[in-house]
Amino acid sequence: MSNSTLIKAIDHEFSKFVRARDCGGKHFAECFTCRGSYDLDALSTGHFVRRRNTGLRWHNKNSHLQCTNCNITLDGNEEIYHLRIDLKYGPGTADMLRKVGRETKKWTNPELQSILAHYRKINNQRSLVYNLLYGEGK
Repeated sequence: MSNSTLIKAIDHEFSKFVRARDCGGKHFAECFTCRGSYDLDALSTGHFVRRRNTGLRWHNKNSHLQCTNCNITLDGNEEIYHLRIDLKYGPGTADMLRKVGRETKKWTNPELQSILAHYRKINNQRSLVYNLLYGEGK
């Protein structure tokens, strides 16, 4: 697969990962920044440090579910996002992410393949657990 194809596939798997992580198996979740409760379909994966900063594009602490208002209209609601990250992961985490985000990362094809395999494995395991707990098709 080409790097661009791998990046698209990773974005898809990472989005599934973030949704599953942040919704706790429910069909609704809380926006990371405004704390509003939304149907899962109304939320998207927001990035504290923008996706174009490739070193953090798929970093767990950099990505959380956000409502359209916070993610798009308020351009990430960055000030609140900064505070929420530090509250969740500890003081200085947001500044560390910003610092790392300034560094350029050019992913190799094998690195991208590994990242894709990692998130596919996690998502498949979650699906298996969900099906064991709730039955397939439910």
